[in-house]
Amino acid sequence: MAYSTEPKRLDYFAYHEWAAPPATMLKSLMERQLDASGMFRFVIADLPGIQADLRLDLNLLLLQQNFDNGSSSVQLAIKVTLAEPGTRSLVASETFDYEEIAPGADAESGVDAANRATGQLLMDLQSFIDNALDKTVCSNTD
Repeated sequence: MAYSTEPKRLDYFAYHEWAAPPATMLKSLMERQLDASGMFRFVIADLPGIQADLRLDLNLLLLQQNFDNGSSSVQLAIKVTLAEPGTRSLVASETFDYEEIAPGADAESGVDAANRATGQLLMDLQSFIDNALDKTVCSNTD
């Protein structure tokens, strides 16, 4: 888990680590969120050779805990792009950026703040997809 105590310096907690890489965990949460939404017939991830009507690309830009004067916060930034592979059309793209104040200045507090930021991201992603679907020409999203 990355953290910063001063500008332009990035360190890592020595005795704390994520259960899986953060990008992998976020992707899994987003996949479940979209699958549970009922907006799509199928939500699949990383299946080579499968032709899809829509493709959602996620790029984790930043996930770090920042410490300042005895307090801390977590920054989460992710770029989301929705495209129609069949027509090679970009439907929508947006960068989501969050900063959550942590309840303390330790790794566990950072995880708490990261969880809150992720919850907001999942709600915003749902709205992003909902709005973007109005711009698509594909017919297999019902």
